[in-house]
Amino acid sequence: MATDLTTPLGLAVSGNTLYVSEGTDPGRVVSVPTTGGTPTVVATGLTYPYGMALSGSTLYIAENSPGAVISIPTTGGTRTTVVTGLNRPYGIAVQPTDDQPEPGQCWGSVCLPPLGS
Repeated sequence: MATDLTTPLGLAVSGNTLYVSEGTDPGRVVSVPTTGGTPTVVATGLTYPYGMALSGSTLYIAENSPGAVISIPTTGGTRTTVVTGLNRPYGIAVQPTDDQPEPGQCWGSVCLPPLGS
């Protein structure tokens, strides 16, 4: 695996790619092959990016300090603000398309419906 990561805060996996959020100043998200290798920067300029979740080719990132969730393509690119005004989110989950959340299932996190619903 990559050894040059600083203050990893969150992880998400898709196929053979591991996404790692770092609490550097400013924070960033990098992708790394699960077999190891050099990190590729996906997003920069983040503030305490703790939680991450994937839905298709979209990466959702919970930024703790500003209390926001952003989305960005897994290959990098333009970020979109999904929600603001949250109280220091640490986690995020994307609900599977074939499952309904149980009461309290996403306590302490932000739950998003499946992409396209």
